Amino acid sequence: MRLSKRINKNGNEIVSVGHSFGGIIAQEIAQIVPIKKIILLSSIKSRVELPLHFRVIKPLLIHKIFSKKLTVKTIIYWGKNHGYETAEEQSLVSDMVSKYSNNYLQWHLNNYLFGEIPHQ
Repeated sequence: MRLSKRINKNGNEIVSVGHSFGGIIAQEIAQIVPIKKIILLSSIKSRVELPLHFRVIKPLLIHKIFSKKLTVKTIIYWGKNHGYETAEEQSLVSDMVSKYSNNYLQWHLNNYLFGEIPHQ
């Protein structure tokens, strides 16, 4: 709701682009604001597309051990499975994650695993 209020709804058709968790947020905003098109990059359209490793993590609550430090240190192991194949891409993601707080990272993971992803 808070993010949808920041969208300028001046009558123009809106195209929303979301990467990863941002794609899920874009879909949620589209339920509030009329959006012409959503472009998803490395994201999922529905809970059915949730990757197997996230479906395993969810019931075991393993995500609670993740911190930004652990995420950055282990990107060489999980990065390629998430589309971050080159050292440059992994470095960019590591830099981005290192700017988040651990609270934000936990919020992100919790919402990704337990949030309202469409059930198409």
